[in-house]
Amino acid sequence: MKKITVFVIVALLLVLATPALAAGVGQEVPDLSTPSPEMISFVAGIGISLIFSYVPKLKTAYDALDGDYKRLIMLLSLLVAAGAIYGLSCANIYNLVPCTTAGAWLMVEYFILAAIGSQGAFLLAPKFKKDEFA
Repeated sequence: MKKITVFVIVALLLVLATPALAAGVGQEVPDLSTPSPEMISFVAGIGISLIFSYVPKLKTAYDALDGDYKRLIMLLSLLVAAGAIYGLSCANIYNLVPCTTAGAWLMVEYFILAAIGSQGAFLLAPKFKKDEFA
């Protein structure tokens, strides 16, 4: 459990520090009170990856799968999340992207960012042996 806590703290620090580091010297630091769609995409990808890595019964079922099936399930999960965000935007419940063709292409871009975030989280997340996880 200690490894998970350290990983989550480091991930949150990186997410919060990235805009300040990217701004450079003499530039204004972006406002973090409203997260950007890109940031939401990365966080969603990281969150989905961590769910598959640490939720006990889901982790057991996911670990039993072949690598190709794991990648397919991860991509389908991210695609469902992207589709849900686009659907909520079109229903005027959560206006993250415009409900247009351009908005659909933005969701494709955000889907790719979420996939990158999930793979980064998978590679960086601490791995547990079966007896450590239970």
